[in-house]
Amino acid sequence: MRVLKVALGSMFALALVTSAALAGGAACSGHTSAACCTAKATAACSGSMAGCRVEATRLSSGDLVVHYIGANEEAVKYLHAKAEGSADKFCCGMTQKMASNDKCKVDMARVSNGVIVFVTSANKDVVDQYEKEFASLNSTK
Repeated sequence: MRVLKVALGSMFALALVTSAALAGGAACSGHTSAACCTAKATAACSGSMAGCRVEATRLSSGDLVVHYIGANEEAVKYLHAKAEGSADKFCCGMTQKMASNDKCKVDMARVSNGVIVFVTSANKDVVDQYEKEFASLNSTK
């Protein structure tokens, strides 16, 4: 199972890099939002989230990939530790909210610089809602 998580995380990281490269970077893509973990966005999280950044990317399949990026080794270790549990117990309220929605499937994988969260749903309107919420984090920097 651990090998599957690592492989899944690597695949999603590659998808993020590839989609950004093909789209001309995050600034050119209408389906990409990046947000710093501001105090407002991480109020429910521990102080360790202050050293993190969040990037959310909508894939052409309609799924959502959220990348929690640690700014330093301590933040990465914190994210990795929190990803050991279930998504509904992860350190960010947004991931907890998505995981608690019975219309979503949320998978997490540790990657070298943080954690990748992969959100799928048969109802794309549900994923649309979360994409908009991550985009609003970007506008509240």
